[in-house]
Amino acid sequence: MTERITINDEAFQNGIQEMDRAIEAFRPYSTQFFEQTQSELMEMRSDFTQEMNEVLNNMRDTKAPELLKSLNQYQKNVKFVYAAYAEKDEQMAKELVKL
Repeated sequence: MTERITINDEAFQNGIQEMDRAIEAFRPYSTQFFEQTQSELMEMRSDFTQEMNEVLNNMRDTKAPELLKSLNQYQKNVKFVYAAYAEKDEQMAKELVKL
């Protein structure tokens, strides 16, 4: 006997929205963080400015851009799965109404 598959549609949509927000929060780190931070750092007058600038330069090899690319692909795939599920669910609902 097969078991019935149930999907909480609202939870699925909320998860997609949460993922969208998380990716958008992460995006500036992967694209603008170093330039903005170094620019702001250069405006400061401190004994540690040069050391912090060196630390930031050492962090430039971050994997953040690749991670963002992977996250975007994952997000695209999740949305595709949801769209396919929603379409099939609608088709099945129409078929049940015909019965």
